[in-house]
Amino acid sequence: MYTDEATTREAQARGVVLGVVGVCAVLGLAAVSFQVVRSTRVQGSQFALDKSLSAVSDKQTEFRSMMGRFATWPELRDRGLQLEKQQSVTKWNADGSHWFMAVRDGQTGIVCQRTGEMFDNKRTNRRSSCSSP
Repeated sequence: MYTDEATTREAQARGVVLGVVGVCAVLGLAAVSFQVVRSTRVQGSQFALDKSLSAVSDKQTEFRSMMGRFATWPELRDRGLQLEKQQSVTKWNADGSHWFMAVRDGQTGIVCQRTGEMFDNKRTNRRSSCSSP
């Protein structure tokens, strides 16, 4: 009888340990999955913001060749430049020799910014700089 109780307790203890290990494994997998999804979303957001800032760079080069200065954000917008639906301009500046723009993604909160100068000959000269909230 003592052997049966010990065996039962051992089986219960094993069941508890396996249950705890199983729960930990499931939580670990969920955490890893969450990180993968978040990382993918962040990368997609940064790619989309960089694409928008590349379009701004192209328009700025075009505007400067016609007007002799860089355009303000309202001027670019009035000339038809649009950002993606969830994006918004948070800061901008433009003068005769430089431009700056920061764009925020409303879904992830990531902000990417880029600058340009009159001596830039290609839009690939400068890269976007991004930061998370």
